[in-house]
Amino acid sequence: MMRNSKNLPWITDSIRRQMKKYKKRYQKYKLKGKGKLEQLKKLKHDIQKQQRTSYWNYIENMICGIPVDDNPTTISKSFPKNLFSYIKTQKSESSNIPPLRKEGSLTSDSKAKANILNEQFKKAFTPVTDDPIPDKGVIKHPQMPDIKIQQQGIEKLLNNININKAAGPDLIHGKILKECKSSITPTLTIIFQSSLNSGKIPDDWRHASVCPALKKRRQTRSYKLSPNIIDLHLLQTIRTCCS
Repeated sequence: MMRNSKNLPWITDSIRRQMKKYKKRYQKYKLKGKGKLEQLKKLKHDIQKQQRTSYWNYIENMICGIPVDDNPTTISKSFPKNLFSYIKTQKSESSNIPPLRKEGSLTSDSKAKANILNEQFKKAFTPVTDDPIPDKGVIKHPQMPDIKIQQQGIEKLLNNININKAAGPDLIHGKILKECKSSITPTLTIIFQSSLNSGKIPDDWRHASVCPALKKRRQTRSYKLSPNIIDLHLLQTIRTCCS
């Protein structure tokens, strides 16, 4: 939130001065080792807090400036001008994915870039098949005992969920799972144990949000982008149980 935000309309002169102050102190700390890291972190946190407050004040002022009238013509003429500019910026693409090259030509269309990345990222995953597990013959090593999932373990894992991480495709935030751990632990224990015994997971848990992450500077080839996978918190929990 600190970078590339000086020109945003809700950034006041006071916040700009604070950002400039932080930049100078950070450069001194990085180059000469002067200053304390804790003070820099506190200053950055204060600036981010001011930015959030200023942002919501900006949104509130725009909304409060909308007149209440049944005549749509009158309303459209008296709308705040900055409201339309803000809506336009929210509709614009902000993925920062450069044009990608396919078959010798550059593609800048969003849908075409998504298809190129989808084809590339497919290679990073193993396709699911229904083929039976091959028979390896007589097992010489002792068999591992069956894994029994306990409610105490599930509740502990839910309590250790990082609430700062983004939610997966199910849109269930980690904070909800953490706060409701006592209520959902018995049900999750049954689901996890059944999934472990059958060797299968629910189909909905196979979904994940895949975001391209630049390995280096801006690249035009899809294989220079690595997939950043955001899966479900519950899938991460059952994975930890089995590891």
